[in-house]
Amino acid sequence: MLMVYVPRALSLNDTRLSPSNAKFIFKNEHSQHHFRSYWACSSSSRPHDGVGILLRNPLYKHVQTINP
Repeated sequence: MLMVYVPRALSLNDTRLSPSNAKFIFKNEHSQHHFRSYWACSSSSRPHDGVGILLRNPLYKHVQTINP
């Protein structure tokens, strides 16, 4: 029997994304794959800044607040 594993949460480190780029990441996947993404970007140009987390429904319903 072949089992398919679908992660419910995924963490991304060292994203190197600017705040303007992070705004559009995974925008289409929200409706298609039921993921919601949260991003913390740095305004500095340090090469390893940034972190992101992707949560699948129903986990993202439990997020209370996000502080930038």
